[in-house]
Amino acid sequence: MHFYDTDNSSTASVISCSASVCTSDECSETNQCAYSLHYEDSSDTSGYFVSDLLYLDSILMTSLIVKSSTSIIFGLSIISQLSSPKSFSHCLKGERAAVEVYYSFFNPNSCRGHYNVYLQSISINGRTLPIDPVAFENSGDRGTIVDSSTSLVYLVAEAYESVVNVITVIVSPSAKPITYPCYLISSRFITLFSIISQAEVFPLNFAGDASMNLRPTDYLEDMGFFCDRPWWCVRFIRKDPSLTILGDVALKDRTIVYDLARQRIGWANYDCSLLVNLCITSGTYDVTQASTIYHMLELILFILYLFWSQ
Repeated sequence: MHFYDTDNSSTASVISCSASVCTSDECSETNQCAYSLHYEDSSDTSGYFVSDLLYLDSILMTSLIVKSSTSIIFGLSIISQLSSPKSFSHCLKGERAAVEVYYSFFNPNSCRGHYNVYLQSISINGRTLPIDPVAFENSGDRGTIVDSSTSLVYLVAEAYESVVNVITVIVSPSAKPITYPCYLISSRFITLFSIISQAEVFPLNFAGDASMNLRPTDYLEDMGFFCDRPWWCVRFIRKDPSLTILGDVALKDRTIVYDLARQRIGWANYDCSLLVNLCITSGTYDVTQASTIYHMLELILFILYLFWSQ
């Protein structure tokens, strides 16, 4: 990765403290407007607002790339600057194929300005874990948010203890707990997949009969070797006092759709290395149909392009 350098851009310009978008009281001696953002996993970013051109590529089925650009301000939400969308989506690159789309409504008055969903319970092997439903209530500082700026999954304390205890039982025939919640494997010849083959997915159950299945490969991470034996750790973090955060561990390998018009979030398993296109038909998202229609339109546009270029 390379840091963005305004000195290397002929189209960049700094945002002064007098600009309408500037609400910060922090200004540099050169009159630059500063920003600072803090996320729920305690990470943060700060710097100065800069305006520059954002280039967008559309890759057609013929590999022809159509470039367009628009002026945006770094430090502000890019999505909100591009339009006032009624829906948008993201897809974090993974290895899965699309199967079925699930939807759950979110609270339009979401806590702390995030997308707050109604998580109701967590299951394993068809059995609901004994977690007091109060742990998932959407009130005060309680609730469950979807946050792509957070890497892992942060579970409210009551849910974390129950989930990790079940995982410990699942892996116990081949591993022993070491630094909590990590496990030292009994033999270096036991692979991750030989352990997780005994495990089931963890369905996160939301309002609207929607479930997001966390696979063993989502919640167990290979940490390498310790004392010549492999060890793995659970990708869940205990969150106090009472906020559950669904970060990239839960969102990867999925198309996540934010349907603002219908106040709901949808998700589908998807190989995010492929072209992702979504459309709304009869109140549902059809990934496959959208992709087919999109490619047909691409072909038509390419034919018109060839005709006009003659």
